[in-house]
Amino acid sequence: MTMSMVDRAFRTFLFSLLIVLAACAAAPTQEMSDARQAVKAAQEAGAVLHAPELLKAAEDQLDRAGTELHRHDYRSAKQGAVAAKSNAFDAQEMALAIGAAAAAVEQASAAGVLSAETNELLQQSRLAASNGDVQLAVRLANEARNMAEQDMRLAK
Repeated sequence: MTMSMVDRAFRTFLFSLLIVLAACAAAPTQEMSDARQAVKAAQEAGAVLHAPELLKAAEDQLDRAGTELHRHDYRSAKQGAVAAKSNAFDAQEMALAIGAAAAAVEQASAAGVLSAETNELLQQSRLAASNGDVQLAVRLANEARNMAEQDMRLAK
């Protein structure tokens, strides 16, 4: 064998090896696990009540990622799992903020000191959540909670 034939054979071997290694990419088990845990945490935080659209999106993405995993389309499965985790985190963040605001508003209302402005902020937060605007929903919910707590302090 001449040197060029050895070189060509070696390159062919390397090319074949790269194809085999690419085809044997690892299943995204950690990403799937992380996504399942994030969805569960969002559910436990009250996302079913306070961020149902975003939670549903996360659950649907996780289901699709599971289907892709079974089809051995690991790249799509990983992308879906990562997207599901991100949406679940957003749903959890919204649920925690809106849940805390709703509890504070309820306390202020029960004490008879709830301002209309505070209640309006909570409603705006819920509207932002239903529109999928995580940052706005959380900001408004935190403002509503702070104002409800202030309403309670002023009434004392």
